[in-house]
Amino acid sequence: MKTFPILCLAYMAACCISCTNQQKLQIKNTLKQAETNAAALETVLRHYEEEDPDELKLEAARFLIANMNGHYSAQSNALERFQHKIHHYSDTVVLNMPVINRLWKEASEEGENNRISLYDAKTLSPEFLIDNIEKAFTTWQTSAWKSEVDFDTFCQYVLPYRFQNEVLPAIGWRDSLYNEYYPLVAGEKDIKRAFAILQAKVWSQVGSSSSEVPYIINILDLKRQRRATCVQRCVLLGSVLRSLGIPAAIDNNVTHWPNYSQTGHSWVAMVINDGTYTVYEKDSIARQYNPIDASSFKANKQALKDYPIDGLFKKRYARIGRATYALQVVPEELDWNWELIPKFVNPFRMDVSEAYGKTGTVSVASSFSTKYAYLCTFATGNDWEPIIYAKVQHGKCRFDNMGDSAVYLPVVYKEERMQPVEYPFLWMNRQKKYFIPDTIHRQTLVLTRKYPLTGNFLNSWTQFIGGKLEGSQYRDFKQKEVLATIASTPGFHTEIALKPTQAYRYFRFVAPDNCKVPIMEIECWDGEQRLSGSYFGEKTTHPWSCFDGDTFTTSGQIEEGYSVGVDFGKPQSLTHIIFYPKNDGNYVIPDNEYELFYYDMKWISLGRRSSKGYSLVYENAPSNAIFLLKNLTKGREGRIFSYENGIQVWY
Repeated sequence: MKTFPILCLAYMAACCISCTNQQKLQIKNTLKQAETNAAALETVLRHYEEEDPDELKLEAARFLIANMNGHYSAQSNALERFQHKIHHYSDTVVLNMPVINRLWKEASEEGENNRISLYDAKTLSPEFLIDNIEKAFTTWQTSAWKSEVDFDTFCQYVLPYRFQNEVLPAIGWRDSLYNEYYPLVAGEKDIKRAFAILQAKVWSQVGSSSSEVPYIINILDLKRQRRATCVQRCVLLGSVLRSLGIPAAIDNNVTHWPNYSQTGHSWVAMVINDGTYTVYEKDSIARQYNPIDASSFKANKQALKDYPIDGLFKKRYARIGRATYALQVVPEELDWNWELIPKFVNPFRMDVSEAYGKTGTVSVASSFSTKYAYLCTFATGNDWEPIIYAKVQHGKCRFDNMGDSAVYLPVVYKEERMQPVEYPFLWMNRQKKYFIPDTIHRQTLVLTRKYPLTGNFLNSWTQFIGGKLEGSQYRDFKQKEVLATIASTPGFHTEIALKPTQAYRYFRFVAPDNCKVPIMEIECWDGEQRLSGSYFGEKTTHPWSCFDGDTFTTSGQIEEGYSVGVDFGKPQSLTHIIFYPKNDGNYVIPDNEYELFYYDMKWISLGRRSSKGYSLVYENAPSNAIFLLKNLTKGREGRIFSYENGIQVWY
């Protein structure tokens, strides 16, 4: 261990009396981590004590340094090469996500990819920190909304120079963002409207998309990409807001959705003196207690009354956390010596569930033999995972600020193994509905999916209305017969009967002029015989994929009004066609092997089934149980559900 520099000790002895003992300790720890860079950090403090005395700026400098310990940039040689490529291409090539992923693949294959952590305490210069402090103060003190941002809020949400472990930009990033975005809100007096204006602009510049790049590049380079992940976009928007004196934080569901994908979600919140504000969808103003963006799939078109999708799916939040620059207080009893340190314990994260209206308290009473208990939700494609802990007191524990309409499982850890202490229950309207399997009253299950189908598919499938099925003796369809027109919203497996006036050599599907939703598969049938041939298409790159027997392969890049077809080689009679629109691959499909489980303090198998069609039948299943269907052939997404009135109810 390196010797703590004498210079650091000297500074601590001279620390201003207004500096709290806790802050002194945190500064000391940061200077210790800084090693040879400790003198640089002390230069910042001395600057505001002696060279340019300013008590508020000195407090701001202390805040930054006291909470700096543990913050870092994640970097690698591959990332450096990738950023060079971004600079090289961005002026001449539109950097959509396929291009970005290709550039990353090239960068990662060109040489060493040694991921390192560059800790702020060891690397930041006094020039960078002083510039950050000065520019943050200038925008805060001259903004039209200074009265809504007190000094503590300023320190927490305007002053910090980073949000995550992103690569930090060069000195002057605040000036760069300010000069670009200030004209949008110049003259705007309402901070809530300014937030909405800036969010709309940034979202229009950088769209949301998945990415194979496992880093967050610096915000100025990020703007060049045009597409970015949810978190990357949040870092950019948050930095824009801070550059204009608007307090910004990144909030998220702490680990995963309790009823949806395991990936989770992040968004930008504005934190002013009277609370937390967000902008929902295309609202022109920020509000408190908004729904979270991307939390619902809404149907924008009306389907038939008997359509099997209700058109609305709401993602549920169990816990909402906030990434902080300030080091959060970790209870002393944890002290890294407890039964388990789960991933939701983070010294730079605070619980803000209450700011979003999550105020319910879940109480659990059991014959606990441990100091702590945990509340789990089901992680998609995995198993129960803890999201919050509570101390057991007098055989009881309470979990505060829990989200509604989610299924929870209370557990403890014994011998490093998770053990349930109650049956899973649905927490709704502050009431528990337990799922205790009833093996006396059995039922028959007819299952069609292993994961909930969301309303966004309804929105896309309605685009097929007006699509035409055509037959012809000519490849160019100069003479044709319209065999059928799609008149209503199709489903995953849609069969359409045909009554052509004659046999045709050529068949095609022609999408409506406004349709850009691909068909994944088309089956052409003459009675019991499936027909085949050679395949063609217009305004599509892979028409043959529509006839390859796989309902999860796409017809490639398509344009509005595309068509796909087949040349049978000779005239053929057509009795019906079956087609499958773009889907998520979570339907029960033929010739796949499945296994169904129910939960009775552990997962119990109800057996394996090889699917013969588009549903599975399980007889003699318990009632009032939580089930989980797994596709053993392919696919990893799977969600828990109950079975009520002949319907899978998803949680």
